[in-house]
Amino acid sequence: VTVRDISDLYPFINQVGLVRINGQGLRDWLERSASLYNQIMPEAETDLKPTATPGYFIESVLGADYSIDLSAPARFDITGQRINPEARRIKNLRVQGQLVEDDHAFVMITNNFRINGGGAYPQSSLSSRLDFPATPLPDILTSYFKAHPDLDPPLDPHWRFAPVRGARARFRSSPNAQPDATGFTDLGTDANGFQILSLSL
Repeated sequence: VTVRDISDLYPFINQVGLVRINGQGLRDWLERSASLYNQIMPEAETDLKPTATPGYFIESVLGADYSIDLSAPARFDITGQRINPEARRIKNLRVQGQLVEDDHAFVMITNNFRINGGGAYPQSSLSSRLDFPATPLPDILTSYFKAHPDLDPPLDPHWRFAPVRGARARFRSSPNAQPDATGFTDLGTDANGFQILSLSL
């Protein structure tokens, strides 16, 4: 892994940000991310997300285990406005095996762009932010790779899509993608050279 590889992996000069968050805030954070996917109904094949929605808007939180029910309506619209307050796509949200309640307290590590509301995520109040040395994330990644040259991270997923009867989700990927998991169907390439895959939910 070279410094250039890390620049390709994370091209933004964002800094680490720490914020206090409760269980309700964690769920809203994940619901915001899950709202960026299209709603997919049983027995339907639908694009996984709108083509115009950048993939980097979608977040996950390492340490939280959950599933996303795409058959449910989205809680937020594309601009981050709450349109369906009762909508819940995030199911069975757990941390360290325990179901998350609204009043549970956490410290979440993210970046200053997200903490300030970037990507239309809930902006964190000044009082909830914790001090942390102003270090660009690419520098942290570079230092970590230097300290762990034989890095072999676990591939166990901490979130998944909930089953939706007879439904499939289409998405675009690299033409070099070689999905080896079951449930994928290769639909060829589009006009821009992207491989189109269909995933069984």
